[in-house]
Amino acid sequence: MCEFADNSAVNLLAAHYTITGSLCEYQRFLADFCYPDVTSNGIDISILDSDDHDAFIKASIQGFSSTGRPT
Repeated sequence: MCEFADNSAVNLLAAHYTITGSLCEYQRFLADFCYPDVTSNGIDISILDSDDHDAFIKASIQGFSSTGRPT
């Protein structure tokens, strides 16, 4: 559960689950996203189609593994 989540969500989930940590996720609607502002800071943005699903999963696993998390 994200540490910024409303307490009512935490209480609802805690009634049925054991909370063992937190994970924050930020989302943005991409229709009006300005790519040049971001890519100039060393961030690479790739648009994937359904054929690239496996590559995305592998990249995600590598990213999480780089912080010491198990596959």
